[in-house]
Amino acid sequence: MKNRSHILIVILACLLLPLNAYAMKHGDMSKMDHGDMKGMDHGDMKGMDHGDMKGMDHSSMNMDGETIPLGEVDVDGVKGSAYLLDVSEAMAKHGMKTTHHLMIKFTGVDDGEEIVKGRAAAKVKGADGKESKAFKMMKMDGAFGTDLTLDQQGPYQFNIGTKLSDKKKRIFSFTFEK
Repeated sequence: MKNRSHILIVILACLLLPLNAYAMKHGDMSKMDHGDMKGMDHGDMKGMDHGDMKGMDHSSMNMDGETIPLGEVDVDGVKGSAYLLDVSEAMAKHGMKTTHHLMIKFTGVDDGEEIVKGRAAAKVKGADGKESKAFKMMKMDGAFGTDLTLDQQGPYQFNIGTKLSDKKKRIFSFTFEK
């Protein structure tokens, strides 16, 4: 059971590391929307032993990397502005293969108001032509984001499917050449 707890701790640290990096880079996360986490079943995490993580130094976890704008796309009255944050160097220092953090912000085309309610998921088509499964994008500080491993040279296509506050389904597409 203790080994299972340690594995779970490592997995959680890997999932939460990019959020910590975003917070360090973009400041106040107190306004972060935790809507999708309400009522979440934490199963085996109850009473978890955090053992070796107590007092751990996270100062080397700074994720400052190159910000790569992917552009803006208007779809059915909503503008999606997307970018990648290259986190490969920082993640490699910690033995992780994640290379990029994909972020997208939504605003109304007519009124310029931020749209922060709803859901978004990204599919990635790699240079090899294969499309990934959908990656759920987490809400964070007025945007949606997810971590990706872009380890091939060549073109990538990101298709971000949404169901925002107006309940309409939209797909925003962006490309990136590595």
